[in-house]
Amino acid sequence: MARGLPWEAEQLPACELHGAPLSGEAVGALWAQAVRAGSFGGGLGLYCHIPFCASRCGYCHCFSDALKRPDELSDHLRLLLTEISLWGPTFARSRFTNAYIGGGTPTLLPPKGLALLLGAIRSAFRFTDDAQITVESTPRTADANRLAVLRAHDVRRLSLGVQSLDRAVLARADRQWQTFEMVERACLNARRAGFPIVNADLIAGLHGQSVASLIADAQAVARLGFDTIHVYYFEPNKGAYDGRGRLGAAWRRRRQAMLAAVGPALAPYGYRAIFGETIYALREGAENRYDFERYFRAGSILGLGWQAESHAFPGTNYRHLSRQSWQESLRAGRMPPVRSYRGGPDWEMREFLVFRLRQGVDYGVFRRLFGCRPQDAFPAAFRALRRAGRLRERTGFVQAVFGSQLEYLAVTLHFFPEESLLRALSMRPSVQTDGGRESPVRRGSRPEA
Repeated sequence: MARGLPWEAEQLPACELHGAPLSGEAVGALWAQAVRAGSFGGGLGLYCHIPFCASRCGYCHCFSDALKRPDELSDHLRLLLTEISLWGPTFARSRFTNAYIGGGTPTLLPPKGLALLLGAIRSAFRFTDDAQITVESTPRTADANRLAVLRAHDVRRLSLGVQSLDRAVLARADRQWQTFEMVERACLNARRAGFPIVNADLIAGLHGQSVASLIADAQAVARLGFDTIHVYYFEPNKGAYDGRGRLGAAWRRRRQAMLAAVGPALAPYGYRAIFGETIYALREGAENRYDFERYFRAGSILGLGWQAESHAFPGTNYRHLSRQSWQESLRAGRMPPVRSYRGGPDWEMREFLVFRLRQGVDYGVFRRLFGCRPQDAFPAAFRALRRAGRLRERTGFVQAVFGSQLEYLAVTLHFFPEESLLRALSMRPSVQTDGGRESPVRRGSRPEA
């Protein structure tokens, strides 16, 4: 979790689209320099990727394959444990504020495999006392034995990929195996295991879905008492999911109507919006800290596992060069090579503003991260937005004024150079998974499990 952004700007680059290869030694030096300087932006997080699912859902943009053989999973785990051990010394004096284990479906790992992975993470890396560790799961793999292992290793947030409860919608999404009773049982197992935070993911805009069916899904999940509900929007990539490619304008309007209907439907159950029309919570402090610190505080992320994305503040993103090079390097006990997308502080500032202007930007936070005020970094953009009445300003604070997702996109476009926008909109990046399915580059928020 690809993680489609919470508004229709998934094509916008956080940095240059075409990256350059970096050796494993160069990546190690990059992080060693950040450790010496203590420069992780708004925090230091860890992401571990398990790129396998029991079966692949038709809507999914995540980097995952249907598991063909049990040894695929055990082989991946063995290499991931090697990668963890290689990075441990670099971060021996650093403290991570969050960890996120995603996929794919991490809870495809048997209880013993989950214990090995979480034990290795705890042995190699230090965490703050209030660090949030999240593990993604599907309802069918959230059994009592696996969840007990997660809690024994202080996993504090479980994210269940529910996506939909409508049987007809699930059938069209190749997810007909899921039932409401399965979701209910998974939620009960999570409560009995004692997770402080349990999240449910839903998707708006799936084929066959209506405003009424999404509302019914959201209210059914709310009645189960999930701490947070994250509603992602569906955006098919070219040729995927019934071969329909990108959705037309009418479906986009209907999808937006679905998103807009969720908040009022959840309000009677005590949920309040904590991010636009996509994330709802029953209480303070239940948000996904991995996303919050990465995108709203410009935090750094060390990504582990094939196709995990890393972000080193300020403005360097990278992922592994290929599955083969990742495997071969780790079997030889070496850091794998990567492809980096270097944006630098300028792009880091742009991305920070795109994500933060919705809730508002504190000038003090921005200055601590980037050494200036946002209006000093982007004077032309601020002048244009003031003239258009799109900014609400008070002393030390600025917030975007908008009435729809499209208007918010129009606000954020002011912070990107025209040539980069044209390149991004005409050259949407993609990769080929081993199964030949095309997937967009994984950035932003994605359906979890």
